[in-house]
Amino acid sequence: MNCLIEFKNINKSFDGKIVLNGINLKVIKGKSLVLIGQSGSGKSVLLKCLLGIIQPNKGQVIINDNSFFDQDLYLKEKILKRFGVAFQGNALFDSLKIWENISFKLIQTQRLSNKEIKDKVEHSMDLVGLSKSIMHQYPSQISGGMQKRVAIARAIIDEPEILIFDEPTAGLDPVTGGKINNLIIDNVKRLGCTSLTITHDMDSVRKIADNVAMISRGKITWNGKKSEIEKSSNKELNEFINII
Repeated sequence: MNCLIEFKNINKSFDGKIVLNGINLKVIKGKSLVLIGQSGSGKSVLLKCLLGIIQPNKGQVIINDNSFFDQDLYLKEKILKRFGVAFQGNALFDSLKIWENISFKLIQTQRLSNKEIKDKVEHSMDLVGLSKSIMHQYPSQISGGMQKRVAIARAIIDEPEILIFDEPTAGLDPVTGGKINNLIIDNVKRLGCTSLTITHDMDSVRKIADNVAMISRGKITWNGKKSEIEKSSNKELNEFINII
């Protein structure tokens, strides 16, 4: 299988505390990998390493056979343009209107006319089931579920090759969470892209994953196909899926 992203021996410490301790993991092109693990296990730190927000103390992030941290700033930015990210907590700008939040990346990275931006915003909103009537509202004026949709609309607006979802259903009721999972599946399939999701929600895991990896104590302690989860004899995995 074609590996799009590879974490090779990633180590990261903060003030002497080891958070990532030799992470080795592959993300297969065109597949959905879901990363699970208890709070503080290092999932979000690994994600920040992938996005270049944090640099590991040791190890490499390989994207399309290129070592991310060995590239100059221009090439790093070029690589990151291929990513669409829906951050934990949505990370919407409170002072910007909905359409401005959705189009933020386009305005920063592409030279488009106002009409082109408007058309792309409206198309992106359509794809996540958002009414155009909220375009000029602010994030505080819409529900949590709608804010999640806005975050996904922003992530997909430039049709990225790689989609990242950080706790996409956190804080949502099961029905709304299920709708968000369906949006993720629909848009990943539509774009034909590769996705990496961090979640505690086993309903999300069972719905959106092709492959699953578990982080514990800074290491990958289980990695396999979604269909193999229930058959696993891994004690930590079994405890996690039965408690969460």
